Amino acid sequence: MAISNPARSFVACFIVLLAFTTIASAEIWYMDSDADGFGNPAETIDLPSQPQGYVNNGDDCDDTDPNINPGADEICNGIDDDCDVIIDENAIDAVAFYLDTDGDGFGSPLDVIYACEPPEGWSQYDGDCDDTDPNVYPGADEFCNGIDDDCDAIIDENAVDAVAFYLDTDGDGFGSPLDVVYACAPPMGWSPYGDDCDDNDPSVNPGAVEICNGIDDDCDAQVDEPGSAGSTTYYEDQDQDGYGDTGIQQAFCSPPSGWAPTPGDCDDLNPMIHPDAVDICDGLDNDCNGIVDDGMTGVWYWPDVDTDGYGDSEASPTIYCSAPGSGWAENDTDCDDNDPQIHPAAIDVCDGYDNDCDGVLDDGLTAALWYADLDGDGYGDEGDPGTLYCQSPGVDWSLDNTDCDDGDANVNPGAPDVWDGVDNDCDGSIDGISLQVDDVDNDQGRVVRVSWARHGEDAPATTYDVTGYALYRRIDDAKTAGAELKAAPPGQWDFVSIAPAHGEDLYHVLAPTLGDSNSYQTFWSVFFVRAQTPDPFTFFDSAIGTGYSIDNLAPGVPPGLLVEPVPGGSKLTWDESLDADLQYFRIYRGASAGFIIDAGSLVHLTPQLTWTDPDADPSEPFYKVTAVDFNGNEGEPAVVEWTTGIDGATPSAPVLHPNRPNPFNPTTTFAFELPRDGRAGLTIHSLDGRVVATLVDTDLPAGPHTAVWHGDYNDGRAAPSGVYLARLVAGERTISRRVTLVR
Repeated sequence: MAISNPARSFVACFIVLLAFTTIASAEIWYMDSDADGFGNPAETIDLPSQPQGYVNNGDDCDDTDPNINPGADEICNGIDDDCDVIIDENAIDAVAFYLDTDGDGFGSPLDVIYACEPPEGWSQYDGDCDDTDPNVYPGADEFCNGIDDDCDAIIDENAVDAVAFYLDTDGDGFGSPLDVVYACAPPMGWSPYGDDCDDNDPSVNPGAVEICNGIDDDCDAQVDEPGSAGSTTYYEDQDQDGYGDTGIQQAFCSPPSGWAPTPGDCDDLNPMIHPDAVDICDGLDNDCNGIVDDGMTGVWYWPDVDTDGYGDSEASPTIYCSAPGSGWAENDTDCDDNDPQIHPAAIDVCDGYDNDCDGVLDDGLTAALWYADLDGDGYGDEGDPGTLYCQSPGVDWSLDNTDCDDGDANVNPGAPDVWDGVDNDCDGSIDGISLQVDDVDNDQGRVVRVSWARHGEDAPATTYDVTGYALYRRIDDAKTAGAELKAAPPGQWDFVSIAPAHGEDLYHVLAPTLGDSNSYQTFWSVFFVRAQTPDPFTFFDSAIGTGYSIDNLAPGVPPGLLVEPVPGGSKLTWDESLDADLQYFRIYRGASAGFIIDAGSLVHLTPQLTWTDPDADPSEPFYKVTAVDFNGNEGEPAVVEWTTGIDGATPSAPVLHPNRPNPFNPTTTFAFELPRDGRAGLTIHSLDGRVVATLVDTDLPAGPHTAVWHGDYNDGRAAPSGVYLARLVAGERTISRRVTLVR
């Protein structure tokens, strides 16, 4: 029989109760590896009390980095620092960015956001005072345009196109070069001209008249220069005889050395000849009365070098009042004054000379020029000037001087031409082919016409039977070498074309050149022709031919020339030229519509389609513009179609002004003028000619009009950035201008 033990029963019950209590109070703990107070939700443990390295939350999204936890600050690092599944939001180091509508790199201070990276169309720089104009921003160049370009709250200060003005103390319209300011408009008491040499005297300036007063009145660094008001006329007196040359006169304020107040000297190099001299018998007009040797008898004598009594017909005579002696004759009939056997009284003999000076060689005798025939082929040397004989001088002479090689009996005009690289028949061509290279008239250049006579084998039933001609153009040293280049090969050659052989007497081929000749240099083109046969290894090369091409056509008249007054001068604009080889434009200014264009009226050169004349002169209100191509050809001048700002005049032809702004985004405005009522169309085109948008297509009255393009297609889609053409069509006139859209 078991006996219970109350004490053991109590202990057992207590242990069971304790175990139950411990299990019931256990808690989940999360590992905190980076000791930032936030645990890893993936690594847990259940214990009734907090173990070392564990926390009671599992909110850490990266338990290896103590800087990443729900309580961390978000910073710009591309990491979710605060474990809210959003990266870099509301970062404590975010940067302010400002809306940059016009894309000039500066935003409006009124539109700001904070972000780690700049959004598209935003800038980290603010201060743009006009965010619709890309040319206006802090740091931009200031221009004379009435706009605060650099956003410093000051308008037109230190403008890059400011004009120099000079202090005009004496009010004569010319300022001192020592006192200069730069401004967009002239301040009171200042002048745009800074060449006054005495700004305290209003009578002294570059526009004043120089007078004889010991002062440099016109500021040209010369005092009382010739021609000054109040000066006296003097005549150049080189021989210092007191009489000056009537044809050389100058006005001086005081008598200069080498000049005389009295004119009339007929020989200012001889002090013995002047109006007060006494005439003597010396063949001269000593007293300058227009009569040689007054009242004295003089005789003309000619030099007689060979002393045969007959003077030289080609010499100048001298007048003598008495016979000058041996070596002179009173006639000029000797046709050879170096040979005493030749004169008018001599008897003509058969010696190849005009012995009796009657203009006929060997009168009544049969004489001929004979030429040396060294190779005995019956043809004389073409380089021999010939010797006159009245009969044949022997077998080594010939009356024919057409032998081009008198050292080879097989080369003469009667020899057959064979393919040996020699001009056998002396016809000027080697092996039957000679080239001629000529410019093609009335073209834009870069083309020549190459011509050659047919080859002797270019005929039926010949030995080699030429089938065609291949034309080659030299590519090395051709620009400057010209005709001195030798026949091919050697050299580097481009194949140009083939002309089939048809037995033609003359072949012509139009061949391109590598450049044109102009007034600065000759751009040579060098060619040769290869006569081809059915055998590819049998062919015949010609000698080279050289020539050059010329651009014969000048550019057209620049269309749409417009002149309008603007602050600081007269503004000229004209339309784009269609000439592909256009280089630049020349601008001329004159006092009448029909003024002559020359170096004196030329005022400016420019490749642009507009120019403002800063020196516009009301006395010269007329302009002409010409186009010049790359070869120096200048076209006819443009006629001013309209000038604005003059009594509100209506234009004589349609005018399309440059759009403003340009480049633009998002909109730009076009201003245009119509000379009369009628239909008008204004369209935007891509550079390949497609219509992008139609802005105007209706009847309009004469006068000014405007149209706006919003940078979109006709269907409303936004057009991409790029260059477009605005085209105005009115009546028979079409005007185009370039437009640049920047997104």
